[in-house]
Amino acid sequence: MTDLQVIEKMSLKDALPAWCDEHGISITEFSEKMGYTYAHAWGLLRGKVPVSIAVVGQFVLAFGLDAARQLLEAAGVAYGYRMAESDVKTEPVLVAEVEE
Repeated sequence: MTDLQVIEKMSLKDALPAWCDEHGISITEFSEKMGYTYAHAWGLLRGKVPVSIAVVGQFVLAFGLDAARQLLEAAGVAYGYRMAESDVKTEPVLVAEVEE
């Protein structure tokens, strides 16, 4: 169990820098992997810029689904996978559901 999983619930704004700290990701590395300027990455990791759905999507592309799962779990967001029932040829769809 990682430290992020022990923390109860935090906002994505708090979970993102906590995840980076836990994994030794510097602002420079984060900005390069995410394709952001250093200033924008600094703003995200210091809580000055909101964590939007676009940021989460880019995070998935940059760091992978397992990293995104860790981030969303730390922020108290549930997730799941399901197949679209109308078309068996479709790819699995990631569905994010907020726990209430």
